[in-house]
Amino acid sequence: MKIQEFTLGCLLLLGAVVSKGQNQWTEFGGFFGVSNYLGELQQVEFETSEIHPAYGVYMRSQVNRSIAIKMHFYKGTISGNDANYEGLLVRERNLNFESPLYEMGLQLEITLMKFGERQQRLAAPYLFVGCGIFHFNPQAYYQGQWIALQPLGTEGQGLPEYPERVKYSLVQASLPLGMGFNFMIQKKVVLGFEIGFRKTWTDYLDDISTTYPDIKQLEAMNPIAAKLSYRTPEYDDQAGSNPEGLDRGSSDDNDLYFFGGVTLGIVLNKQYKNDRRNYRKLVPQPGRGHLF
Repeated sequence: MKIQEFTLGCLLLLGAVVSKGQNQWTEFGGFFGVSNYLGELQQVEFETSEIHPAYGVYMRSQVNRSIAIKMHFYKGTISGNDANYEGLLVRERNLNFESPLYEMGLQLEITLMKFGERQQRLAAPYLFVGCGIFHFNPQAYYQGQWIALQPLGTEGQGLPEYPERVKYSLVQASLPLGMGFNFMIQKKVVLGFEIGFRKTWTDYLDDISTTYPDIKQLEAMNPIAAKLSYRTPEYDDQAGSNPEGLDRGSSDDNDLYFFGGVTLGIVLNKQYKNDRRNYRKLVPQPGRGHLF
């Protein structure tokens, strides 16, 4: 499925949801948290040594008591390194990567309890699902500098011997899935916590997916590409010179990435500023509401 078709389908679906509801409030805020990924260069589900700061902005439209739509732009970093796993066989592969990651997404949030209404809860959990587009650019650290990997074709992309291997796009689609919790800490201030994984349709977030190409052929095309494709000799000087056909990664599963953190939003809807009667309908007043 093309990225454009995937995104258009999500926009139409979420637009249909919005059109059937009434906008109760609009909220604008920031996100501050962490990012991580799961792929060939992580041997555990959540590698703490590869956690990076992440941040972003969002706008949320509360459609009705249970449904909200959130548009966001997040920026994070993902990385992995075989050097994290001394004692495991994978250490000999000796690969590493780091990539900035920019995500623009649209999410449908389903609140599991009534939130922010008179005589109802000031705090509520929610689940979310949506669609996103992200940009990444995996790079490897080599001889004191970071080198972009996608243009090099480290798995033989561009070699006539591997016509089925084409260079992956640096812009991909994602499917955000996760959960969160919102607190209305003041009349117009919403504090939240969220955690979400992103399913992707690429196995190249880390530039690793399948088997080693013919390193001799790759070296003839680009010596740096060959060096960064097969880095075992840097770790073991007794390693063979050409691992053609051996596993470099596994193409059975696509890579995932993750955002988690805190959101802090301000209610913008003029209704809250100009009509306190309507505001009181939506937000519990002192002595009338409860947290749980």
